[in-house]
Amino acid sequence: MSKLKVSFYIKNDKKKNKESAIYARINLGSSTTTMFTGKYICPMRWKKTNMLQNANRINHEVSLKNYIYDIPTRIMDIYNKISHERHNPISAIDLKNSYLGKTGNK
Repeated sequence: MSKLKVSFYIKNDKKKNKESAIYARINLGSSTTTMFTGKYICPMRWKKTNMLQNANRINHEVSLKNYIYDIPTRIMDIYNKISHERHNPISAIDLKNSYLGKTGNK
């Protein structure tokens, strides 16, 4: 099994109502891809909460944290399902596409 890691970061050049877009980076072995989570956060709150790891009950941070940190679990479930269904190598892009519903593997 290749090492699977999902991390999060914000893109300050992708803003909506002064909030920055939250992106996920999927690393699987040597393949990497990124995807927009569909969520936004104030850059100051992102830093202050240590990338939502220490989310406070301010506005929507707790539900945002739950949504964001559920993504790695869902991607791991997809990885496990795909790896049991097929025997050829799986890439980070395969996981992203399946997560986003762009293939029949979700």
